[in-house]
Amino acid sequence: MSTKNSLAYSKDNSFHLYTECFGYGKSVWLELNKCAFEASDRGIKVEIPIAVWESIRQQTPARFDLADLTNTQLKEKAENRVAEQRAKYLEASKIADLKRAVWLRLSCGDADLPEEEHLANVLKELRTKRASQRKLRREIEKLSPKPTPKQPYIG
Repeated sequence: MSTKNSLAYSKDNSFHLYTECFGYGKSVWLELNKCAFEASDRGIKVEIPIAVWESIRQQTPARFDLADLTNTQLKEKAENRVAEQRAKYLEASKIADLKRAVWLRLSCGDADLPEEEHLANVLKELRTKRASQRKLRREIEKLSPKPTPKQPYIG
């Protein structure tokens, strides 16, 4: 069984962009087949065709949906998630089909806990994710080239 979570791939098997299921979103992997490359003890240089690059560039596992939220907005989001999960949990208790009820309950997080504890757990999870997203954004900004002022053309 593969542990690859595909983000983008080609039908002709020339490339495959993926994350590892147990990589926890820290890296993406790129397999390139039949491509030019140079390797040395200092690193690897790979030729990526523009069509492949454009296909890859548009795919990313990175999310920033929480990064700009204030504490108040994050708490609102947590309260909404808790309300949804608790409603699902209640619905699951009314379902006669055991498999479906169990499956639904698994998607409810800690809805079987007291509401305050459930909310605290969801809020902690969202804060952790927000911190992660903010850290990733800072890392991306560090690697991104700074725009340079355009120089006048002297011909």
